[in-house]
Amino acid sequence: MKAFIAFLLLLNIYPLLAQKEIQVTDLTKIQTVSNVSYSPNGSEILYTLQSILPETKDKWEYTYVNQLWLADATGMKAPRALTFNKDGATGGTWSPDGNNIAFVRAVDSKPQIFILPVGGGEAWQLTFEKNGATNPVWSADGINIVYSSSFTLSEISADSMLNPTKSVPQWPTEKAGFKNNDYVKPSAIKADPNGTIDEVRSYLTQNEKDKKAKVITKLIFQQETGTSNDISFNYLFSIEVKQGAKSSALTSGYYSYTNPQFIAYTDKVLIQSDIDPTENPDRSQEAEIYTLDIKTKQLQKILGKQGMSYNQATISPSGKYLVFTQS
Repeated sequence: MKAFIAFLLLLNIYPLLAQKEIQVTDLTKIQTVSNVSYSPNGSEILYTLQSILPETKDKWEYTYVNQLWLADATGMKAPRALTFNKDGATGGTWSPDGNNIAFVRAVDSKPQIFILPVGGGEAWQLTFEKNGATNPVWSADGINIVYSSSFTLSEISADSMLNPTKSVPQWPTEKAGFKNNDYVKPSAIKADPNGTIDEVRSYLTQNEKDKKAKVITKLIFQQETGTSNDISFNYLFSIEVKQGAKSSALTSGYYSYTNPQFIAYTDKVLIQSDIDPTENPDRSQEAEIYTLDIKTKQLQKILGKQGMSYNQATISPSGKYLVFTQS
């Protein structure tokens, strides 16, 4: 009996041995599905399909391309591609009425939000954010979208729109040789390597801006393939979903704000942040949950405690309940 079973196993294995062996480049044929979501009426499923494509100039170089696809929820129809542009598409999200999809595509190496009519028609560009726009979130009425954009400390300090009072961080930046954060402010001091101490510092700062030197003062400076000396902050913006609309900053200060969600039947958005004027963000161990009024831009803390981190906040459709994790 054992010999018979072994014979059957050999018969099953032989065709596999006779097949072509797997090549390393066969791995590029693997496609990955992510960001799956039902349409508002539940009839269709939106998802992102990532493919690995060879570069045109070098057959051994490859690039990852994401495109949006639409599948029939019943499985009776074959899935169809919604986007075809070589720059790809990610972050697809349905409008509340299911007629449009907001997604993110790179324009001049910066991510921007586009609107795609599901019933047919070309996608059109909604945002023209200088630092890029990501993570679109629709309002319940489909009129507005809240999105994220990232800015460095130096960009915020010099931006008259984001920082009209020219304020500097209240928390210590911990840069050696400086007792306060006044160095963050734009300076009119001329750069001179042989001048006064302030002129030498201006010269060294210019070298840093020109990428001739990298000055690391961050506690969390390691990245996957190198190091980073930039302290970045995630801001939230609101924009009306129509061509030519102008965006409005909802958040301010030297803090990051994430995970925005509109609260049903209100003008408020649920967000997460850690607002502590005494602590460098790199040293933070906390995260709080706030509501943000998109009209008055007022913040109200609803969960926050020293030594506690509240994350993955999700508001119920009724706006009455909140699910979250804490650690």
